Amino acid sequence: MIVDTTVKQYRNGGCFALAEALHNITGYPKGCIDFGGFVHAFVVSPDDEVLDIHGKMAWPDFLAFLVKEKVLPEHAVREGRVQLEGMPDEATMRVWVHYGYKPPSKTAIRNATRVAKQHPNLAEIIAPFMGK
Repeated sequence: MIVDTTVKQYRNGGCFALAEALHNITGYPKGCIDFGGFVHAFVVSPDDEVLDIHGKMAWPDFLAFLVKEKVLPEHAVREGRVQLEGMPDEATMRVWVHYGYKPPSKTAIRNATRVAKQHPNLAEIIAPFMGK
């Protein structure tokens, strides 16, 4: 896995645009973590792997990675308090917007699509979907 400025951008604010782009490319359902002020969006493959700017990881590996990166507290993961959630419903999204969340624009989603097609962490994974 490569961690560069693009990865940092799409794990710190751009994840919702990338999740939308990956959903549009793969058809995979969107998911998220909303834990203690940390919110991260991604898509979930049919084999229950998380796909985001880091690439494709099994859920336990994804959580371990977020703990290693000091994004999530280890005790919360160990206690099972960090759960895979679906994207927020419309009412919850309105609350998020009220507190400053901005849904990704069409331009942001277009840019995220371009990144997904070109970034080494994702390009090979999504290549099979590009002919559909």
